[in-house]
Amino acid sequence: MRDWSELCEHVISVQYTPVLRELKELLPRGGQVLLPGAGLGRLAMMLAAEGFQVEANDASRLFLTFADYILNRAPRSGTMLFPLAHVFSENWGHAQQYTQITVPTIAPESLVNLNGTRPPLLIVPGDFVKTYEVGGPGFRRFDALVTCFFIDTPKDVEELFRVMDGLLEEGGVWVNLGPLNWRKEARMKLAWEEIVSIWQQKGFEFLSQKRIECDYHIPRGEKMYTESYNVVLSVAVKRSKPKN
Repeated sequence: MRDWSELCEHVISVQYTPVLRELKELLPRGGQVLLPGAGLGRLAMMLAAEGFQVEANDASRLFLTFADYILNRAPRSGTMLFPLAHVFSENWGHAQQYTQITVPTIAPESLVNLNGTRPPLLIVPGDFVKTYEVGGPGFRRFDALVTCFFIDTPKDVEELFRVMDGLLEEGGVWVNLGPLNWRKEARMKLAWEEIVSIWQQKGFEFLSQKRIECDYHIPRGEKMYTESYNVVLSVAVKRSKPKN
């Protein structure tokens, strides 16, 4: 619903489009982009549509299965779903509980050029840290990292940041959008200014930090409760090696 339905087009305009705009400004000629926590693949497809070579990673078998269906198997006319039929709370009436959507609203293959010698999008399943740490099967250097509603998901955020840093050379770009809604199991629950300080010590310069109000999926007003955030949209560039 969040990535591919008309009901959640606000996710595209308020979250994904600003991320894409920031990345294009710094890498106008494209480049190699890693997108961890890619979910159902809409942001990955948008990046690929703008000429970036995208490697999208996710650890969720559920997300990967549905992303495969949406990207490769869904009929062009779309599939009808009732994604909230099982949610019996916060409804004004049956109309909200039995909201009907059709996904995808746009054929994914229409977003990208499939005539090139290389596929514009590669999806890599698996745990991000285990896959991309030094010595991991996916470890290599990228021109940019894009994280969207991702950096607050791990148990060990220091480990996550160490792996992310190792994937960028000097001049590498990190674009991030999301909240800090830490899991209960998180070993550290940092404030944003603490995160900025950590990355600055790693040699990163923050070019911009903006606040954006957004709804995670269902637009506010549809139900009695909506998952809404005041998130950060930040852009940082790796200027030097970490100081010892």
